[in-house]
Parts: sequence; C-alpha cells; structure tokens
Amino acid sequence: MGIKQFFSIKLSDKRTIADLGKIVKLSKYRNCRLCIDTSFVIHNAIKAMPSLKTMTDPEGNVTAHLKLIMLKIMQFAREGITQVWILDSPASNPLKVAERDRRLEAKKKLIERDGEDSVHNFSINADVIADVKTLISNMGVDYMEVPDGIEAEQYGAYLSSGKPEERFFQYMISGDSDVLVFGGNLLRVTSEKSKTVYVEYEINNILSELNMTQNQLIEMSVAMGTDFNKKIAGIGPATVVRKIKSDDIKFTSEQIQVIDYFKKVPEMEPNIVQGSFNKKAVLDFLEKKGFKKDLIQEQLNTYEKNINN
Repeated sequence: MGIKQFFSIKLSDKRTIADLGKIVKLSKYRNCRLCIDTSFVIHNAIKAMPSLKTMTDPEGNVTAHLKLIMLKIMQFAREGITQVWILDSPASNPLKVAERDRRLEAKKKLIERDGEDSVHNFSINADVIADVKTLISNMGVDYMEVPDGIEAEQYGAYLSSGKPEERFFQYMISGDSDVLVFGGNLLRVTSEKSKTVYVEYEINNILSELNMTQNQLIEMSVAMGTDFNKKIAGIGPATVVRKIKSDDIKFTSEQIQVIDYFKKVPEMEPNIVQGSFNKKAVLDFLEKKGFKKDLIQEQLNTYEKNINN
C-alpha cells in the first residue's frame, strides 16, 4: 500500500508530489533493465475481478494473476525491456505485525459483508508464489526473492538508487510510494480513463522540490502513516512538510524504529534466478490451469518472435 496520501502531499507552490511525475511510454526503456514489484501486479489482477470465481483452474484456484503476469511479461518483451521480477520473502516482516492484524480485522469484515468469494478473501500464499515462479522462469524471464526481513520495494529501491548510469535497475515498476521513501526511483503504475499509465519519479527531483533530505522524507512518510505504523493524528498532506521542516513532530520509540528501518541498506548482492524460455512447459502449465491452449499458443508464438529479435 505504501505511504498514506503520499502523492497528495503539498509542495510550497500548492502542487503535489503527484505533479512531479512524468507520464512516459514504455518504449522509452528499450534496452534498459527494470524490476517489477510482483506482489503489486498480483493484487492488481485480483482487485480487477468481480469475484474469486471469475477466473479459476479446474480445482477452483484463482488464476487471474497468472494471466496478468504473462501479459505484462509479453508487453515488456515487446518493448525490448530487460525485466526482473522481485518477490517478497514468504516470511512475515516483524515490523508489519500490528498493521497486518489491523488489515486482517478489516478484511474479515469485508468478507462477512461480501461473502467468501469476495476478492478480499485472497492472499498470496506458498502455492501462489510457486505458480508465479514456474510461469516467470519458463517464460525465460529472471526473478529474485528477497531475504527475510527485507521488503521487495526496499530491495528494488536499493538496486534502482543513485545516478542513472550507476543503477543496477533504472526503475522499479510498482504502485507503491515506499520505493521512493527507501531511496529508489519509481516507475509508478496508475490508471487514467481506465487505461494503464506509467509515471516516472526521480527521488532526487522530489527531494529538490520539497527542499528536504532523504531522512526528512522518511520522517514525513512515517508521520503520514506507513505499512509499518499508524498515521500521526493531526498530520495531513497540506501540513506535513511544514511540520517536518520546523521539527514540530515528536515521534514515539516505535515510530523511530520504523524511521530507522527505512534508512536501512540491504547488505547483499542481487541473487537473480535466471529463466529459460520453454514454450511447451508454459503451454502445459497454463492448460492445466484452465487457459485456452489455442490462444496461449498464438500469444507465445508472437512472444517468441519478440524475444528472438
């Protein structure tokens, strides 16, 4: 989810952080290496369904996320982008326990209201991750799973930070503002008139426009509320910049722990699992998942031409 109302935070001239983004076409990143926030793509696919029964395999397991991941892989390949998909560790982040419990309680109420087939009843479990890894690797695409205690956005930010010529990834594709708070550069996925739009955000440009340091940006974000802590009462997008600059906010020990976590630099080198394109394996896998073989065959034929050019 990221920072609450992050892109609505006001600058001194009444613009917002959202206004600092630049709408781009994916063709701009031909021959560039980008990383993709896998959990974000999965949740987007699920949220777009009316019900968990809308798209399932013969055993009743949801498959909409597999379709979207495959389509995204094909789209990035068509644009000549080198893509690496980043998956969260299956272990829970200890800092997220309180927020996770709050979300589970809210989720329970939504399921009671909408029924067991509500999309709110979906969770990313070990089986979902195993299927995603199978699809990505057999599509010939690389992926990486971050270690315990590290967020996918945190590691993607670490690898997309610095000057453009120094970055391992040029940008991380996500909808999550955490990428910026961790110090990375973001290619934000949003929608405009029901169409997917990519918006480029450079962290140094945001810091310059806010006239802030990275540490102040982190403090501002924690004050607004994150995946790890509640929002501070009385703080909003119109006032938070002024209050941070005037040192007018007192943080609790728990919030200071979150601030320190956002400053943490992952101490590991990229551990990338390389994929190898196997058309038959993809066909067999997706056919078992209930996809129409003829349609998948046609799509994979086009995809194969793109990756071989």
